[in-house]
Amino acid sequence: MMSSATTVQRIPPGPGRAPAGESRGHVVNRVMALAIWTAILIPGHMFSWALEYAFTVSILFAGILTAAKNERRRMFGAFSFGDACIACAGLTTLWGLAYFSTLLRTSAETGIRDIAEGTRYAVSFFFLIYIGSEFRAETLRAFHMAVQSSLVWAAVCFAAFAVTIPGLSPLVRVLYADTKTFVGVNEGYFRLSVPFENPNFLGFYLTMVLAYYLFFYRGSSRVPVVFATFGLLYLTGSRSAWFAAFFVFILFFISAISVFRPEPRQAILLCFIALAGAFVWFNYSGDILSSARVQMVTRALDGGGLQTEANAEVRLNMMQKAYELLQESPVVGWGSNKYGGMEIIDSQIFAWLYRAGVLGFAAIFFCFGIVLVPQLKAGVRHGALPGVAAFWGGAAVMLFSGAFLDNFRLFFIFWCFVSAVALQMSASRTVRRRGSSATGIRAVSSRAFSSRKVR
Repeated sequence: MMSSATTVQRIPPGPGRAPAGESRGHVVNRVMALAIWTAILIPGHMFSWALEYAFTVSILFAGILTAAKNERRRMFGAFSFGDACIACAGLTTLWGLAYFSTLLRTSAETGIRDIAEGTRYAVSFFFLIYIGSEFRAETLRAFHMAVQSSLVWAAVCFAAFAVTIPGLSPLVRVLYADTKTFVGVNEGYFRLSVPFENPNFLGFYLTMVLAYYLFFYRGSSRVPVVFATFGLLYLTGSRSAWFAAFFVFILFFISAISVFRPEPRQAILLCFIALAGAFVWFNYSGDILSSARVQMVTRALDGGGLQTEANAEVRLNMMQKAYELLQESPVVGWGSNKYGGMEIIDSQIFAWLYRAGVLGFAAIFFCFGIVLVPQLKAGVRHGALPGVAAFWGGAAVMLFSGAFLDNFRLFFIFWCFVSAVALQMSASRTVRRRGSSATGIRAVSSRAFSSRKVR
């Protein structure tokens, strides 16, 4: 007996044409890849920071378009669109309370910079919407290529600063003339910032690169990237980055020793690092120890501690002043207050405390915890806890000594790394569950990482 139901046959797309949804996905991936390359390599300081402002506006616009699609996705595998809306509204409200209470209490001078600061949480919200929704497994290849290209470019620019390379050296000096890069080979003083404006920015970025490539990346370029990162970290001259990198490496050392049987590649990489370190030390230790930035640290230690070093003393004084002012308004802080208070605080932690108070700082910490806690739990379940701790711990060390996340370019890069860490852990989990001997993101179907919709 034949069924009366009518069979509807789906007509496939014509030759050379992809389905509409697949075509749109390719466009979205290419736009995200372009955003990643731009964030990492753009000389944003040029034209009085106009390029970096243009990048910020572009990502803001992309975030608004992403939010307008009304797709309720889980972002970073941890929070939903609604959670982000509540956090944004709450933090902006707290900023308003702090800002207006400061004006009423002190009659402080104010202006456009204070108002612009009040939009920070909204801009950050749209950045997170865009990254959390559109940074997918298909984007990882472009992300890795951009990171590795940035290391090559930084090394090439250092060489162009150190020696005269016809054609290249004049170009590099024009591109980065207004940055804090200084390469004095004869003086033994190095401060490399390329592709950023500030050497400490580069140090923050390289700390994330080091943690990610030591613990999460499994591609063939892992070893040269790790070695290049160590070398560039030295050239930044950033003592905070050196300390953060040391923290990351200690966790890697512990991890490599403890997981030798289940994953010998960690221990093999550790052996490579040890051999390379021994070679560098026996051949170049004199040059390293005599460099100006290292000498500043040794003189400070001999003279009573790191707090006696000039730059460290300035930072500590900023933190102390912020703490003293916080005691006058501990609950909601001082808001922006860039005209009548502290315009610059070289510590993200103290900047949050000063501007948002204990209540706002707790709210910000809670928002980070929404992402961090699931990653820590995933790390415990799947043997990636040292990597998660190294990445977030290294970032925390850097954020104590610089307000890096106030820079939207670094903010974007940081959350791209957070997304990449989550994707790599998902890849390892999926591979183990399927019983495959392959590792890394390429071993699994990209469908395993598609954002799940909130029901």
